[in-house]
Amino acid sequence: MRGCRFHCSADWTPEAADPARALRGLKIGWLGNLNGYLAMDDGVLQVCRDALGHMAQAGAVVEDIALGMDPGELWDCWLTWRRALVGPRVHALIGLPGAREAIKPEALWEYEGSQGLSFLDFMRASQVRSRYYQHMRGLLAQWDVVALPSAQVWPFPVAERWPRQIAGRAMDTYHRWMEATLYATLAGLPAISLPAGFHAQHGWPMGVQLIAAHSADALLLRVAAGYEAVRGDFIALRPQE
Repeated sequence: MRGCRFHCSADWTPEAADPARALRGLKIGWLGNLNGYLAMDDGVLQVCRDALGHMAQAGAVVEDIALGMDPGELWDCWLTWRRALVGPRVHALIGLPGAREAIKPEALWEYEGSQGLSFLDFMRASQVRSRYYQHMRGLLAQWDVVALPSAQVWPFPVAERWPRQIAGRAMDTYHRWMEATLYATLAGLPAISLPAGFHAQHGWPMGVQLIAAHSADALLLRVAAGYEAVRGDFIALRPQE
């Protein structure tokens, strides 16, 4: 029997016929730069806010909200987990001949930081992570998704290992410049990055990330499809050469 070219009726949803429908009534909490905590290049926040504005025009509700937890505490928690996970991997290599010289300085820095971690350090970080997860459950009971910029800086030269400064603020570690990405990861929540816009002068691209509740991956995909539907002309654009 030849297969049918079309989905059966059980797979049909209103969003399949009208993807933008997923944006109608969608509640989006805009976290921005966490009330100034995250350093951001000029123009990043505006481009992301403009992208959310298109979703609002399609029927979404977008409001500025506060994270509701100390982002500095979350950073320390994440850094502890990072060192605890990366340290043993580097340790397995560090004794091999010539390995230390071949391992990048950033990985060695994390390995050395892991050597001073105690069980109590990790337990405290685990407690913060659990509290953050429960906090995000509450936040995402009020909002369908929360939004942040996907990156804190515009694309930088390939020869630059990582940005040492953002908006005049020194980055104290090599992952501080991408701190905006930890808020989904630390809570184990699904996130998706959408193209937001381009730098006004240079044409560099920027994205906006949406974070949803645990297991709400399908919601994010529907929202992304709705966004693509209302911004089709923009998404077809490419950065200037």
